[in-house]
Amino acid sequence: MSPFGTPAERSRALYQALLSRPGLSPAEIGRRYGWRDEDVAEALAGLARLGMAATAPQDTDNWVAQSTASAFRSLVGGPASDLARLAEELRRIQESAAEVLESYHDTYVSHLLQDDAQLVVGAAEMTRVLDEATESAHASVVMLHPGKTPPAEALEAGLAREREILARGVRVQTVLLESALPLPRMYAYLREVDGLGTEVRIAQSLPLRLIVVDDAMAIVSMPPALLPDGEEVGAVISRSVPLITVFRELFGHYWDTSAAFRGLLPARDAEHSQRRRDLLQMLASGLTDEVIARRLGVSERTVRRLVSELSDELEAASRFQAGVNAARLGWVDR
Repeated sequence: MSPFGTPAERSRALYQALLSRPGLSPAEIGRRYGWRDEDVAEALAGLARLGMAATAPQDTDNWVAQSTASAFRSLVGGPASDLARLAEELRRIQESAAEVLESYHDTYVSHLLQDDAQLVVGAAEMTRVLDEATESAHASVVMLHPGKTPPAEALEAGLAREREILARGVRVQTVLLESALPLPRMYAYLREVDGLGTEVRIAQSLPLRLIVVDDAMAIVSMPPALLPDGEEVGAVISRSVPLITVFRELFGHYWDTSAAFRGLLPARDAEHSQRRRDLLQMLASGLTDEVIARRLGVSERTVRRLVSELSDELEAASRFQAGVNAARLGWVDR
């Protein structure tokens, strides 16, 4: 046996090297590993037999790695007319396919997912990353925005970034939750970006907060439970092409299945809307929680919960302000 390991071990090491640096020549391989010429030739022959490596199209003196999918296509490529030959080919394919899966597939996948992945935590770091994304965008930015509505200052900063990106001719597409529309600051923000040229759609549900810039960067918000103590925002930044492709496909699904934003508040469920109008009218009339509960046929505790939810939805600090905001949005008669 060669002092440099078994033929299979040398082939695996060489495959990893070709994935990381395509276009190595046999001489470079020998220098890199200190292998003898016959060891290099044997390793290349083993990879070529499995379809895991081939000479470079533009330079046949150099070698490049092939994907495991390409290797399978190569293995099952041509039909055999002779039955005995076919049986032998099938046996060879089975053995080679098993070797590809066991020895090379994990290496190939781990190389694809080797990342530039970066964890970013804290408002200052998130601002830095978003500014970097704004500066680097040149063709397309897509976004999913579920969950809690950002504070007013964050919306203002987002508006400034979108203005800058759109001014450079970058296409911007965003999908937001329908439940966020009634919030005054969110509705005002949407009207503004829609007027600037951002393509806006509205969904009933979204899985995660996501920004993808061109095919170069994906920003995925971290769930609060995974953030360090004391931190409220954080994200994973990925520059892995396979992962970015997955996130773009995910965005495409929600984009295709959502409704266009036309500058109007969505139609609400009739029963829900009527109860909300009744509640607002009774609050405006100064009725107590006890009287409202009796008229709505619910408990006082339920009334307090409904008032709290309504105040949050209207971003109101008091019942009076809730009434003013509701009238401005057309939820009750002025």
